[in-house]
Amino acid sequence: WPWFVQVKAKLKVLSSSCGGSILNEQWILTAAHCVCSNVDVIAGTNTAFDPNKKMIKVQEIKTFQYNDETVVNDWALLKLAEPLTFNKSVQPICLADPNVVESYDVCVAMGYGRTDPCKYNPKVFS
Repeated sequence: WPWFVQVKAKLKVLSSSCGGSILNEQWILTAAHCVCSNVDVIAGTNTAFDPNKKMIKVQEIKTFQYNDETVVNDWALLKLAEPLTFNKSVQPICLADPNVVESYDVCVAMGYGRTDPCKYNPKVFS
């Protein structure tokens, strides 16, 4: 999945990971609940020792009326501080043709499973 990136949030007490998708050389799509603080993006992580693995700072975060209580509009765009270099491990996501919808299409959801990295609960981590 060369379009999958790791979004690393740096919180006060711990760091958290979310997934994201490469849209183009400079923009990543991720969940808004993942970007409550400083974030970096790690691309090229198809294997633990991938020589193409690279951490990139996020220059700008755009959320769209995200509501933390109802989780409405839980998506965000991340603008990278420097453009990605595409190679076999780093590619933009292949999007389906909007004019072709097949009932038997298979979709894959990817991520790290945690849905609330911004809600730090000290009892959970003590």
